[in-house]
Amino acid sequence: MRGRDEAAGERHVDHRHVGLQQQQARPVQPQLQVIAARLSTRQLERLFRKYLSRSPARYYLELRLNRARLLLLQTNMSVIDVALACGFVSASHFSKCYRDFFGHTPRKERGLPLTGSGAGSSQVAAAI
Repeated sequence: MRGRDEAAGERHVDHRHVGLQQQQARPVQPQLQVIAARLSTRQLERLFRKYLSRSPARYYLELRLNRARLLLLQTNMSVIDVALACGFVSASHFSKCYRDFFGHTPRKERGLPLTGSGAGSSQVAAAI
């Protein structure tokens, strides 16, 4: 049987999930997220780990990378413009994060089919 605290935790994580999706282009300061959720940083981290199996920072990075992949595949924006639109401050940092997550660089992405079997293909499908 679930307690009130657990149900409240789910609502907080869901609220943060929606808020992070809407703010992908702007860097989010964890302290501001905590204030908005009325939770301590540690409580928020525990809830994200419990319900989303990742830290808030990792979840936010994955949202930004999935959005970047969609922009690379669906627009003619340059890599640097995609990086900036998704909240990255440099093309090199964006490329490194992208390669670590998807297994190839953003420049190579445009030559790959949308239904590729890359490491992050299931995450992009979930974002659509």
